[in-house]
Amino acid sequence: MIEILTNFDDTPLEKIETLEFDIKNYNQYINMWNEYKNKGLIYHKSNFDDDTWHFVLGKINEFNLKFLFDEIKFNRYKNLGILKNINYKEFIISIKSYILYSLNSTTGGNLVKFINHLNLLFNYLDEFELPNKLKSNKNFISSYIMISKFFLYIENYFFNQSILDDYEDLSITQSREEYHKESIYGKSQRTLPNFESMFKFNDIIEDFIKTSKDDKREQFFPIILWWKISTIIPLRSHEIVLIPLECIRKEKNKFFIKFYRNNLKGNLQKQTFIHSFNEYYKEEEFPISKEIVDLIEEYRSIVDKYDQIDEFYIDKQGKAKKRQFLFSYRSFKMFRDYINTPRKENEFFSENLLNTLRKLFFVKIVNQKYKISIVPKSKDKSTSINSEELEYIQLMDTRHFAIMNMIYMGYEPSTIQRIVGHRNIRTSYDYVNHTELFINCYTLSVAKQKALDKNSESKNSILDMDFVDIIGTSFANGNKRYNLVRKSKYSKKVVDGGFCIYDKSDMNPCKLLRGNHKRCPFFISNQNEIDIRNELNNMDSEISSEIKVLRYLIENKKNLIGYRDAYRTTINKIHSKVNNKAEILSNYIGEMVR
Repeated sequence: MIEILTNFDDTPLEKIETLEFDIKNYNQYINMWNEYKNKGLIYHKSNFDDDTWHFVLGKINEFNLKFLFDEIKFNRYKNLGILKNINYKEFIISIKSYILYSLNSTTGGNLVKFINHLNLLFNYLDEFELPNKLKSNKNFISSYIMISKFFLYIENYFFNQSILDDYEDLSITQSREEYHKESIYGKSQRTLPNFESMFKFNDIIEDFIKTSKDDKREQFFPIILWWKISTIIPLRSHEIVLIPLECIRKEKNKFFIKFYRNNLKGNLQKQTFIHSFNEYYKEEEFPISKEIVDLIEEYRSIVDKYDQIDEFYIDKQGKAKKRQFLFSYRSFKMFRDYINTPRKENEFFSENLLNTLRKLFFVKIVNQKYKISIVPKSKDKSTSINSEELEYIQLMDTRHFAIMNMIYMGYEPSTIQRIVGHRNIRTSYDYVNHTELFINCYTLSVAKQKALDKNSESKNSILDMDFVDIIGTSFANGNKRYNLVRKSKYSKKVVDGGFCIYDKSDMNPCKLLRGNHKRCPFFISNQNEIDIRNELNNMDSEISSEIKVLRYLIENKKNLIGYRDAYRTTINKIHSKVNNKAEILSNYIGEMVR
């Protein structure tokens, strides 16, 4: 017997209802099924007696529940007395009715997990080794509440309480262990992507945009858009695929992109089945560059034609209709043997399809075209990877990357909290702790792009470089650029510590660097050698100091007068120093590939 919250008729008022399974209530279960089916939550061609139920949330998100329990084992359990007064068909109906009662209080993912774990547990009902089986698979414990409630729901037919006692003991033990770990070590910080890999992948994407064409470009265009959009706007992967078809708005020469953000907070997120799409998501906007607008328009110019084709599929299905969202399901099917593969009736390009395309991009483009090896993720984000390697990148990694980007661009944690949807501003604060590592990788990426602009014929050599390649392991390599420049036959102007070979009268480099000649690409020192590595270390120290100031400002925001001005000034100083360092590095890179 279980208790659930239900509404009084169609009102928001709630009441507690006590339930237990009884096959006499079969018609009631069928009525519940039909209600959900009429609401569009269950696929309209599904039947209650099907082995698989197909659910649709908000007309887009889909998942299946498979009721494939071993009937032979069921009969053995009956003979052993573990299950009584119930046949196999009624047992399956009990699970299905329990699912129907659970729809208003849990997520699709938890329901799938419940069915899978119940099926696994079903295989152990008569074993003395059950506790060891459970210990070896801690995923069982995560479904403890739903599974234990299910057995309470059918308690009149289930006679092996010791199994649930073992299950409960293990659940309590694991909860204590997790609490003990947290009390000693604190909550673990979120795992961030390897920034070096992220920037290297960005270099690949940028080059792919410049060089790809025809079928390859169309096939992987969703990957281009996923990367360009979600590294700027911290969207979840399921929010990326919900970007509407008409997503661009222009106002006073500025462009904004529309997208749907999960609108439910806290426990409301779990009640996924009682909300429509418009209740579950809200439309928001974010400023974007003309470059992204052009890419979106190019993508649409390629794939919009498929919406106009009637009987698109080989089985004469697929009416001509304008799609609702930006990414084209039909374009995806063009490259996935669409004649022979099953299709989804709603033709929605889901996050699962985007993930499939991401994996294919790593194989066909990153590995086979650019000859970059894919390595597993490392827990230590400060660990460098080899120049010919790239750490595996997942869809949600771009969300963390976008947050780091927002910090670098000067967004305050409170603004990031609002945009990202963090429930606790401390979560937004935590990202600041990774700023220094992010900036180091960002600087190298900018330097490589600057070098590419000057030396496009050496593209592959530049893209493959890491920091060690550029600076080298000896002082001679680190000083190579200045030694070469010193020998050039330019007219020289005397400045502090040496000469200037800049031949224009505007003195823009001096203005940019505020007279810090040693960091100017047009400066030649009086000294025979300049220790560039020391110079870069000094710049790193200055950047690190500014980051410490940034952290201090954030942590003491409420007590500081003039906080916003100080925050903006510090961000500007960081940008200036990063640009200076990137300029020096780009010159080294340029000389190395000559």
